[in-house]
Amino acid sequence: MILIETVADWKVVKSAVITTPDPDKGLGFEARIIATMNDGSEVDIIGFFPDEISITESDVIGLTGRGVRELVHDKDLAFLTS
Repeated sequence: MILIETVADWKVVKSAVITTPDPDKGLGFEARIIATMNDGSEVDIIGFFPDEISITESDVIGLTGRGVRELVHDKDLAFLTS
C-alpha cells in the first residue's frame, strides 16, 4: 500500500470502510477507510472509532486523500466537543 502523504491530492474513486475488533479498546471496534485513488492505487487512508462517529463509503467518494483525513478529523472533533 501507498502512504497517504503520497496521495494527499489524488481523488478517491472507490472506497470501503472495514471494521475490525480493536484490541486496545477491549470490546470496541476500529474502522479503517481503504480507498482506491484516481490513479488506481489502493490506500489505507485513516482509522476511526465507529461508536463515536459515522462515515460511509459514499461520504469519501470524490474527496482527496487530504479531504478524507480532514472529514474524519472534523467529525471526531465535533464528537469530542459535544
